[in-house]
Parts: sequence; structure tokens; C-alpha cells
Amino acid sequence: MTANDAPARDERNGDRRRLHAALAIALFAATLAVFWQVRRFEFVNVDDPQYITENPHVRGGLTARDIAWAFGATKASNWHPLTWLSHMADEQLYGLHAGGHHLTSAIIHALNAALLYLALLGLTRANWKSFFVAALFALHPLRMESVAWVSERKDVLCGLFFVLALWTYTKFARSENRARARRGWYLATLATYALGLMAKPMVVTLPCVLLLLDFWPLRRDANRSVRQLLIEKLPMFAMAFVSCVITMIAQRKGGAVASSEHLPIPIRVGNAIWSYGRYIRKTIWPSDLAAYYPYLGNLPGTSLPWVKVAICAVVLVAITWIVIVAWRRRIGDSGAMLIGWLWFLGMMVPTIGLLQVGGQAMADRYTYLPQIGLLIAIVWGVAALAKKDARALAAVGAVVTLAFAITTSYQLRFWHDSGALWRRALDVTRHNSVANMCMGMWLTEQHRPDEALPYYLEAIRIDPTSYEAQSNVGGLLCERGDLDQAIAHLREAVRLNPRFAQAHNNLANALARRGDMAEAIEHHHRAIELDPDSAQAFYNYGVTLAQIGHVADALRLFERAIVLRPDYVDARYAYALALSTLGDSPAALEQFHGVNTMRPDWPDALVAEAWILATDSNPANRDGKSAVRLAGRACQLTRFS
Repeated sequence: MTANDAPARDERNGDRRRLHAALAIALFAATLAVFWQVRRFEFVNVDDPQYITENPHVRGGLTARDIAWAFGATKASNWHPLTWLSHMADEQLYGLHAGGHHLTSAIIHALNAALLYLALLGLTRANWKSFFVAALFALHPLRMESVAWVSERKDVLCGLFFVLALWTYTKFARSENRARARRGWYLATLATYALGLMAKPMVVTLPCVLLLLDFWPLRRDANRSVRQLLIEKLPMFAMAFVSCVITMIAQRKGGAVASSEHLPIPIRVGNAIWSYGRYIRKTIWPSDLAAYYPYLGNLPGTSLPWVKVAICAVVLVAITWIVIVAWRRRIGDSGAMLIGWLWFLGMMVPTIGLLQVGGQAMADRYTYLPQIGLLIAIVWGVAALAKKDARALAAVGAVVTLAFAITTSYQLRFWHDSGALWRRALDVTRHNSVANMCMGMWLTEQHRPDEALPYYLEAIRIDPTSYEAQSNVGGLLCERGDLDQAIAHLREAVRLNPRFAQAHNNLANALARRGDMAEAIEHHHRAIELDPDSAQAFYNYGVTLAQIGHVADALRLFERAIVLRPDYVDARYAYALALSTLGDSPAALEQFHGVNTMRPDWPDALVAEAWILATDSNPANRDGKSAVRLAGRACQLTRFS
């Protein structure tokens, strides 16, 4: 090479770097544009209350106490402190404005798309293939659940550290002759892996993915034995083992792991095989997507479609055989196809249902990282078949990517709110007890109990073991005054799951309304014991104690409910009434005023504040004009209600 060649080479390298940067920015912008509409979406009624809206630790923001809680908590049957911290940061920034929380997830996902392209580019040195894999990953409709469901922040967050780990590992693998840099990149890989595990244990399979990448595209097996490649990953396997142990403890503590009696092994294996087939089909043709897919094998009157299971098994074996034979014969880009296929199969293992967690048969969110491997196999495989017509291939890739983007943009509207989400699930699935129950919950929240009840009853008809549906029916019947039927459903909910705090809470309310105060107090106490962060449980317990004259004890429970949920207006009103009963008029007046500020259309609270202002024995607390104004406002509201 002559001296005159160096400037030309530098210019070409500079052009390539600018192209790579432009493509990464384009990916980020396109992904954010497709998901931009989520900024107008609401929280949904599954997991979002537990993760955000009713979680006092998250609602408190990034305080020292709540940060410490995040690292020790196994709430929601998981240990993922980094995810909790991200929700706390959102709460600090946006409060309960759902659009802000959604936008954070969309931004992280868009960043993941750009970083995935750069990581694959560093791994493979194949610019356009890497770009199309990243684009298809980012814009695929299967991404909707991970991005548009705030509680699935853990998906996009662990994805961020997974992609960063791919990048740092590539740097480590390519720095053979620089010992100091090599150690630095190795430590960076360990650090990003640890952060990924603290976001979601889904990344537990990363060491296996890195081992696959050692064979393709890094070709590290050429000068290292498999034993050496495994030894250097031992710290990661140790971290994975610890994460698995913590996760199993958390999930068993939360009652999320199904027993072999409830789900026999043959049904689990059959569902796993069928799910693999459905994931592949939905990757190629993403239709009938739902927030919840029922597990047909364990519902009364249903069974797995064993013919489809057999077909899927044949397809999986056939694909595996084809890619192995192609790799052995060094046909085309067979290394990419084999490694991509094994990436997909292996990363799905923790969520494929062999160890069943939750009641779903499968979930779109589970494909967030495994699908990258499948897309690598598809893109490299199609490129090998159409090597002679690169322009036509690029045109087809662009059309497919655009089609996915349009489909995602259209189907995202079903994630706008709980009503749209569960209507869609009921439209595209059958025997869906959970979708019926959640639809009933949404209608109850919309103050439409008569419409909600049939959905709850249908959920119980499909799955009589649904303790949540039994509890919700009981709660609704209690509000209607049908106490005997309510208590029957609630006792069944408690029998089905003695650790379900809401069932104990609802049963206590129904028993108290029927006058069975001693038993009601037992269930109130149990509800608080099972869920000490439930403001509603403390409030309801306080109401029962106030009814039997234990006002001082009730006062402390109302106070605790307010600490847990500062915007809990019913608890503030009850707290003010208790203060007034105990003779603390100044404090009661302050609380009533706060209630009327938060909810100015509540006649009872207006009258209560007016009464103290008009009749209090302390002249400093009396204000006749304000009392008349508040009483007049209450009369207007009562007249026109």
C-alpha cells in the first residue's frame, strides 16, 4: 500500500461510519415513529396497578427507602430491582400520567433497535443483513406487548443490556492481542449481563448465546477448544445459576409456579411444541395477536390440539435437521442459519412452559429476544437463496419491513385501554377465562356492574378454579347487597387460593355488612398480612373497626392507607370522620378541606366540612359564610345528581 492509498482508505472508512450512523439513527426514528402513539395510551388493569398505580414504593419515587426496597423485593413473583428503579424514575418524572411511562418504554425499544443493528454489524460485518434483522425485530407486531404494556418495561430494559452485552463481548473477542483492553471488555460484558439479570431473568441464557456466537460469526473455535470457551463463561453461568435460584424462590413465594398435578408433564411438553410452532407462524404471519392465550390443556372441556402438536414437532425436527445438514456441508450461510435457529430454540426454553409460570399457554412478549435469532436465520437464509439478485432481495425486505410497521401501527390501537385490549383478546381467542375476567374488571371500573357480571360468570364457567373471578363476582354481589351469594363465591375464592389477599379483603367486607364482625376481622387481618402494601385492605379494615366503635384503632388504619396512597380520597374522608368523632376538629377540618379539594363534587364531604365550620365549639374554627357556601354547593349537587 502506498502513501497515497491511506487518505482514500480513510475516506472510505469515514463514509462507512457515516452510513452506519445514519442507518442507526433512521432505525431509532422509524421505531419511535411507529410506537409514538403509545404516549396517548392508558394504564391497563393487569399488572399495572401492582407495578405502578397502586404500588406505594413506586409511587414514592426515587427515595432511599424505596430504592432499598427495590433490591430486596420479590413482589410480582420476580426479583428485578432495575425494573423497579425505572418505574420509580418515571413516577418522579411523570407522576401517574400514563403517556410518559409509555413513552419511556418506546424510547428504550427504539434505542434497542439502533444498538442491535450496531451490535450485529460488529459481529457479522454484514451491513444490510444486520440492518434488516434489526428493522424486522423493532417493527414486528410481536413487539407490541413488550412496548405498549408499561408493566413489561422489564422486557425492553433487559433487552437494552442484552444488546450491550453482545457489543461488549464482540469487542472482547476481537481484542486478542491487547490484554488490558480484553480484560476491560470482559468485565464490561459481565457488568451488562448482571444489569440485564436485574431487569428480567429472561437474559439468563445469554452465556449460551455467546457460546453460539463463538462458532458463528466470531469463529473463535478455530484457535480455542470448546472447553476453553466454556471456562471463560463460568462467571456468567454462576450469575445465571444465582438468578435462577432467586427467581424460583420469588415465583414459588408468589404462587406463580404450576404443580405437575395441575399441569401434567405430557401436556406441558405438548404445549411447548405447539407454542414453538405458533411463535414461528406469528413471526411470519402476525395475526390473531392477544394479550392472553389460554392454556387449553388444563381447562374443563378442552384439550391440546394433538394433531397440530404433531405437525409442529415434525416441522421443528425437519428445520433442525436441514440447518445441521447444511452446516455440515458448508452450504451458503448455513452457519448463520444454524446459530440463529439454535438461538431461537434455546432462548425460548425458560418461557416455553416446561416449568410453567402463570396460566398462559404462550405470550407475545416472550419473543422479545429469542426472535432475534430466528430473524438472523431467516434473513441470512433468504439472502443465500437470492444471492444473485441483491436488489430484488432488498426491495422484498423493504416491503416486508414496511408491512410489519403498518400492521404494528394499526394493531397498537388495541392496547389503548383495558376495554379495547380485552375485547380484542375475546375476538381472537376461545375459552379465554382471563380475558372475560379482565373485561369484567374494566366494566366494573367504568361503573357498569350489570354489564360486568356476565363476563365474570363466563370466566367462572370456562375455568371454575379462577379464584380471581370468584373474588370479583363476590365483590360485585356484595355491592349489590346479595350478601349470601357474595359470601359463597368469596369463600370459594379463598378455598382455591388461601394466599389471595383481595379475596380475604372482599370476604371481610361482605361478612361485616352481614354483621359477622368477628370473622370479618379475621379476614381483614389476613388480607393485610398477605399484602401489607394494600391501601384498600387497611381502609376496609378501618371501616369495619369504626362500625363496632373502635374509632381510635380505625384512625390508625386510615392513616396507614393514606400513607400508602396519598390520593385515596375515600380513606381521607374516613380519616376525617374518625378525627371528628374523636373530637379533633382542627385536624378533621383540614382533612375534609383536602377531600373537597381533591373531589369537589362529593356532597357528603361538603356537608361534613360545612357542619364543623358552622357548629364547632372553638370560635377559631367557625366560618358561617363558608359553611353556607359549602352547604349550598352540596344541595346543588344533590339536586342535579
